[in-house]
Order: sequence, then C-alpha cells, then structure tokens
Amino acid sequence: MMIGGAIGGIIMALIIMFVRPANPQVLITVYALLEGLFIGAFSYMIENYYLGGSEGVVFQALIGTAAVFVTMLTLYRLKIIQPTEKYILAVVSMAGAIMMVYLVNFIMSFFGTTIPFLHSSGPIGIGISVIFTAVAALFLIIDFGMIENGVRLGAPKNMEWYGAFGLVMTLIWLYIEMLKLIAKLRD
Repeated sequence: MMIGGAIGGIIMALIIMFVRPANPQVLITVYALLEGLFIGAFSYMIENYYLGGSEGVVFQALIGTAAVFVTMLTLYRLKIIQPTEKYILAVVSMAGAIMMVYLVNFIMSFFGTTIPFLHSSGPIGIGISVIFTAVAALFLIIDFGMIENGVRLGAPKNMEWYGAFGLVMTLIWLYIEMLKLIAKLRD
C-alpha cells in the first residue's frame, strides 16, 4: 500500500500540475486517496517496525501537524508573516534544496548507501529534521497567500481545488517531517 500510494500519488500530482485540467475534482480526490494509502502505511511502518510498537507517535505527529497549521494560519491572519516576493523565493529555494537532498538520497540508496546523518537519531539528524519541518511549516504561508489572492482577485471557481491541492501537499509533507522528527526523538 505504501509503495503503490506513493508512486500513484506522485504520478497523479504530476498529472494535476502539468495537465491542469479545467475540472480537477476527480483527479485531486484520487490523489488524496492515494496519499491516504501512503500516509497510513508509512505511519503504521514507523510506529510498529521502526519504533517496535511504540504507541502514540502517530497521534503526536497528528497533533503536532495540526498545532503548526493553526499557528501558521494565526501568524498569517494577524499579518505577522506575509508571503512577500523575497519570502516566497527563500522558502521555495529551501524546499527545492530539500527535495534535491531527498532525490540524491533516493538515488544513492540504489547503490547501498545514503546521505550521512539524514536519517540518524543523533543530534545532527534531529537538527536536519527540525529544519525540514520548519521549511514545511513556512510553506503553509505561501499556500495561504495563494488561496487568499485567488479569492481577492476573483479566480475561477475551479481554482479552489488547486488551492486545496497545494495545501494538502504541504500538510502531507509537514506530517511526514513531523512523524520522522518525533520518531527520531523517541528512538
């Protein structure tokens, strides 16, 4: 389920991003279902195999993700953090660098090695997870700004789905990073 959900979710996300259908409801719903398969199986694997049945990790990651979402939404609504051009450039650059790290690590795994410390439970590995989680949280501000701008500028009705799609992608990334961080702290 995890591999099928991950591969199917990536394929569906690429189709949604590059084809940009006029009525994306069905594709985005299928994407959400596939990601649900991936997230559920990944969460089960972390809690039962990586941590040996240590209960509560998934619940803590859910609570942490919800808390970060509410905090970032509050900071956005109070105009403490706004998605300026420089902010968007910085956060998207950091997110791109993180995705490159994951891509290089994935390619290296085919050769029997990985990037040192990326998945370790030591201080450096935990620090990397904190940074990755923070960047995912900062990306929420960009999503909020995109949604608000779409409403303010009178974007077509189908753009609501694209706003939701971006928000779901960011929340999934945030949850995965939060789950990995909590797992490292408990290991």
